[in-house]
Amino acid sequence: MLGLLEAAAKTGDATQARLWFELTTNEAARAAMRGVQAEAHLIVADVYEQIGDFDVAMAENAAGKVLVQPLGWLALEQRLNAQARRLATKMRF
Repeated sequence: MLGLLEAAAKTGDATQARLWFELTTNEAARAAMRGVQAEAHLIVADVYEQIGDFDVAMAENAAGKVLVQPLGWLALEQRLNAQARRLATKMRF
């Protein structure tokens, strides 16, 4: 499901991305796969960034950070931090 979310995000289809985001995060939550949930938040934040909804993008990014921090997954946490910095810069302009 995460792959389908990524594919929808790459095409810029926000509606499909949101659908796959919901399905992915619901299944990941049921399976206690917090890393997958965090990755999904990162991807959907990119979608909202692409369509210019920076507030929602930042909220999704923050949700991903909350999920990944206890896991100690440094690479994913760094990607979320880089995304947050990029979004903060865009929100200033």
